[in-house]
Amino acid sequence: MKRILILISFSMLTLAARATLGQSRSNDTAFSLTDSGLHFHPSPTNALNGDPWIAKAWMPTNRGGLAAASPGNGKLYALGGKNGGGAYALATCEEYDPNSDLWAEKAPMPTGRFYLAAAPGNGKLYAIGGQDNSGNYVATCEEYDPSTNTWTTKSPMPTARSGLATVAFGGMIYTIGGTTDGTHPLATCEVYDPSTDTWTTKSPMPTARFRLAAVASGGMIYVIGGTSDSIHPLATCEAYDPVSDSWTEKSSIPGPREGLAVADPGNGKIYALGGFPFYIETCEAYDPSTNTWSTTPAPMPTARKDLAAVAPGNGKLYAIGGENGGDTLDATEEYTPEASSSVPNENGPFPFSLSVSPNPAINSATIHATLPETAETQVELLDNSGHELYIEPLNILCAGSNDIVLSTAYLASGTYFVRLFNSKGNSAWARMVVER
Repeated sequence: MKRILILISFSMLTLAARATLGQSRSNDTAFSLTDSGLHFHPSPTNALNGDPWIAKAWMPTNRGGLAAASPGNGKLYALGGKNGGGAYALATCEEYDPNSDLWAEKAPMPTGRFYLAAAPGNGKLYAIGGQDNSGNYVATCEEYDPSTNTWTTKSPMPTARSGLATVAFGGMIYTIGGTTDGTHPLATCEVYDPSTDTWTTKSPMPTARFRLAAVASGGMIYVIGGTSDSIHPLATCEAYDPVSDSWTEKSSIPGPREGLAVADPGNGKIYALGGFPFYIETCEAYDPSTNTWSTTPAPMPTARKDLAAVAPGNGKLYAIGGENGGDTLDATEEYTPEASSSVPNENGPFPFSLSVSPNPAINSATIHATLPETAETQVELLDNSGHELYIEPLNILCAGSNDIVLSTAYLASGTYFVRLFNSKGNSAWARMVVER
């Protein structure tokens, strides 16, 4: 058994980790100290030649909780969101042209919102739902015409909500899931017809959830991830058949997450990007023809949650904005699926066994980790809001049982999350309570 001791002193603004066996590897990661804590920022410049990810022009307005879509003109539009830790709702509309790699400011939405959703229809865009500047959960539906750069208010959704997903299919727009209070999930599925400006209620999802993602592929709508209580992320994947108005359970995504984004670039696969917990950079591909998931060798350069993803029809997809450690982002990253082959997750989603004792902890806690194979492993500590407090590359941990002793003397009372992840792409997390 390997035993690791981690000492954390926030009062001195120092971080140290000591392994009783072996050596820690060096890394090229960066830290920034802000009012909300110490944040880890993965370097976006460590990609090898031939990496399928390419950093593109920054979005003019950094923001998370935004929506994005392409109306079929080869361009994509980033709508709304928020650019701070508070609930300041943006009305911003910005256009990105992949051909010129340029962003342009467009007419703002009539209603500023975050955690909204967007979908195309009849050459236009529809911004639906979300939360306004007062934190109200809205049913607002607004139409944007790129040809005239104008907005028009349309009939509201029957159910006001945020954290929903929208999908355009067969000339209709499907609005799925969400929440009316930030805690209780919805299974609601309501369909908007842009040609008649009317709404229809359809069969609800089997699994109620919000902060989910959805995409149409191969005649079906796939709804992935989310949360049912704002605490526990879900790995659920369910498919909706618009013709029969029926739902089918599909293989779960390898890692449960909320605040993710999904897109289908037209190669017959669905790509799930980023999410929470832990502001992940994972890119996982789902093949509807085999009902299987695989992890792409190259993750997103920028780890984040509450991002948007769009496939504008050029065989690529774009990951836009988001949040990492309380900081909103302006990152725009382009992914070319053809440049990457997927690696199956043979070990399943979370091959670690991870627990914490004592729990609640007072001055220290021991993280008990059972690993399926020997690998270089990192430990990460986050607060209850998901803000990263500490990350440290540990030395190589062996297959089998490992104990990591964490000093909690400088942590305030409350709930924290501990995450372990290794160079094999495996990870697990556990909740830890500290009492004073």
